[in-house]
Amino acid sequence: EKQQMDEKKHQGRGKVKLKGFIAYAQSKFEKLENSKEGASKKCRNMANYFGEKDGEKSAIAIINILVQFASAVNQSLKKFDNQLERERRKASSSKRKNTRISSSGVQLRKRRSSINGRRTR
Repeated sequence: EKQQMDEKKHQGRGKVKLKGFIAYAQSKFEKLENSKEGASKKCRNMANYFGEKDGEKSAIAIINILVQFASAVNQSLKKFDNQLERERRKASSSKRKNTRISSSGVQLRKRRSSINGRRTR
């Protein structure tokens, strides 16, 4: 008899926990349903904005196109930045070469004039 009472208490606690879980799951499910409806509405609005007649079905295609566009813009910006960096390096390298050439040219002229001066003496 005591064992049966313990089982009933245990079953009662299990039922309470199960009811609590069901209530929690139902509230989460309702929130998910509301989110789903909101997303569907936004997809329909986006499809209408872009002139698509399939509603939310065409949203995936629209999003894919937008992702491809954003990716292409990002790649173009990277190419442009790389090109600017190459041009900057080239200009910097060119300035260094010109400085080295002009300073070595000055040294070369000094050597020639000193050599020429020695020959004439």
